[in-house]
Parts: sequence; C-alpha cells; structure tokens
Amino acid sequence: MRSQASVLHIDLDAFFASVEQRDKPSLRGKPVVVGGTGGRGVVSTASYEARKSGVRSAMSTREARARCPHAAFLSGRFPAYRAASRVVMDLLRAISPSSSHSPSTRPSSTSSRATSTRPTWPGSGGSGRSCVPASRRPPAA
Repeated sequence: MRSQASVLHIDLDAFFASVEQRDKPSLRGKPVVVGGTGGRGVVSTASYEARKSGVRSAMSTREARARCPHAAFLSGRFPAYRAASRVVMDLLRAISPSSSHSPSTRPSSTSSRATSTRPTWPGSGGSGRSCVPASRRPPAA
C-alpha cells in the first residue's frame, strides 16, 4: 500500500461519442454529436472533433447543426454506453487500493453550467452532465 494518496482524473467528457467512434470505425477522426436528433433535441456529448466547431454538451441540436453541419448526429445507444462504463469502472476498481470500501472509487461530474448531487455517470442513465437547469430539477432524494 502506498503511503500517500493518489488522485486519478479520467476525462470522460466525450464518452458517448468515443464509444460510437470505437464501435463504428468510419466515425473515427470525424465530428460526432450524441443526443436528441430532432429540432428540439439537446446535445448529450460531442466528440473533440465536433468541439473544435464550438459544439458543447447541453447545447440545442439546432445550434449544434448550425455550428457543425458535417457532424454525424446520433440518438445514442445506452446499452453500449452502459457496457463500456462497466469496463471502465471495473478497471478503476481493480487499481484502487481498497476498492470495495473506498467511496473515492466512483465517478463524479462537474460542469460550470449545471451542478447536481446526483450521479450522472454514463450507464446510470445520466449523460455525464446534467442538462436540466438547477431551477427546474426536482429535489435530490
């Protein structure tokens, strides 16, 4: 056991888009936007290639299409994200010193636009970021 605590930060901001690029090689290196694909949809996540065009999580799909019309817009495949999330979490648990008892071996998400005390980890039904403004969210259980 190490004498000093360690912190491992893993950037999963584009997790859903990365899963899509992993599973469909034709999307690799191209802008990918996952979220609501209709006119009133909201971006759940965007690949780093789409982010270069200014596409961000919680942005309307309409604005995302205007900023990055050549992106692949996908509605999302939550079973695939859940399975990939399990793999990531299993790896994190495997390297954590006392993973079965450690509250620190858990995902967390921060956003300058929205904060939530509820987990928003891919696979738990969340998008990695809360897309509902704090004023419209129900109280935390």
